[in-house]
Amino acid sequence: MKVKILLIIICMGVFSLIVNCRNMFTNNLFSSFQRDPENLSDGQKISYAKDILAVGSTAQIRNAYNLINNMLIHDSNNTELLLLAADLAIGGSGVLEVLDEVKDESSLEAALALLDLNLIQASADHIQTAEALGAEISVSQYLNTGVILLGVASDQVGGFSNLNLLHGSIPAVVPPDPVAWETLLQADNYITQGGGDISDYGVENSNLP
Repeated sequence: MKVKILLIIICMGVFSLIVNCRNMFTNNLFSSFQRDPENLSDGQKISYAKDILAVGSTAQIRNAYNLINNMLIHDSNNTELLLLAADLAIGGSGVLEVLDEVKDESSLEAALALLDLNLIQASADHIQTAEALGAEISVSQYLNTGVILLGVASDQVGGFSNLNLLHGSIPAVVPPDPVAWETLLQADNYITQGGGDISDYGVENSNLP
């Protein structure tokens, strides 16, 4: 359950980002959405995707993500595309629907079923690639990616409660699961760069390097 709650935390952060973007735009942007985006130039496709992220529905954002992700196939080192794809991936994952549906903890399970976890994972992948290429990552992108990686590490060790078993004094020297240990360290690094603390999510950090 805690991993799923972490996903809600991600949603809340991204939702704030999307709302802030939406407040900067008006509905007159939709006049530019009438054209088939596949027929737009690359520059127009990027502008189109940014506009959709600001004012579009989940389905429209998901389609815009596919548009930008297809551009990445031919331009995989383009950090502008990677960062835009990361935001579109979470925006198109069902964030808005989840926030509409979650009224209390009892409604959490049903609401989370609306999330596209593959797109959430794709967002983290795009951010990690962009960072490796030297892109400037925003605070919210770091934090969101760190929390996503925390969920990945949890899955790798079979549950959130097992994360704290990874970083006792002996596991810190010889991790029982090197892949999960590395993912946990990445999560800690990203959460820190996002202005957070991994302990805020129930993971002890006293033995993390």
